Amino acid sequence: MGSSNLYTQVTTSKTPEEIKEGMRTAFRSLGGAMEETPTGFAIKQGAQGVSFAFTADIKADVNLRHVSENRYEVECLVNWKMNALSWICFLIGFFIFGILWIVPILYLFVRPTEAYQQALNRVQTYVG
Repeated sequence: MGSSNLYTQVTTSKTPEEIKEGMRTAFRSLGGAMEETPTGFAIKQGAQGVSFAFTADIKADVNLRHVSENRYEVECLVNWKMNALSWICFLIGFFIFGILWIVPILYLFVRPTEAYQQALNRVQTYVG
């Protein structure tokens, strides 16, 4: 299981609802399902642009926090873990067919933080 905490600061005179809409637009490129939360939204399986994402379950919580006048902080907590496919391939590879060990090994190379950081960097553009 992996976890990463990413953030960026946004300077704008827009309302928090307008900022949240810009955040949703920036993170839409990652795909997955978005659910509304009280302080932002959650993304499940937002894996577009993540290498070897088929081996992992990825969940991200994106929150907006007011820091000062016209200044907001966007925080993204990304969590990922091995999915059922990886566990099945691990077990079958261990007991029956050894080549399937490759799938769970690829999980070690999953790094969704780069794709999520790029989406965070685009927030200022969409909120601008």
